[in-house]
Amino acid sequence: MLAAKNYAKATKGREKQYIELASTFLGPDDHWQDFADAIPEAYQEENKKLDPNQVEKERLLQKAEKTMRSLNKAGVA
Repeated sequence: MLAAKNYAKATKGREKQYIELASTFLGPDDHWQDFADAIPEAYQEENKKLDPNQVEKERLLQKAEKTMRSLNKAGVA
């Protein structure tokens, strides 16, 4: 529930075409996890002027970094 609220705050005022559908947000790639604790930096107020492709690139980079930290912590990477 917090993830959905964070996503709503992060995307407020954006054009509809740049807001994920629920099936994408909750789908197999688990985009909702990026918003579970807080609004990711790529979506912060100062970054709202970025074009949507840049925001998506930043989100994916943050997700990759989070995955790498998890793998390192587990001793896999």
